[in-house]
Amino acid sequence: MHQSPLKLYRKPRSNYKADIGAIKKPAQVFGGGQDELSVPEKFAEVFGGVRGDIPVTITPG
Repeated sequence: MHQSPLKLYRKPRSNYKADIGAIKKPAQVFGGGQDELSVPEKFAEVFGGVRGDIPVTITPG
């Protein structure tokens, strides 16, 4: 079943690490440092643990 990127952002699938590993195009992750819907300080850990080639940038605010 296809899910929109917004829906995946709000509620990732249970096997999200496989989804990250399956990314075939260049990607970069951006997050806001005060995002109330996610835990931006975990982005680098999660993405880096699966794909070290996907840079993660957390912006202030």
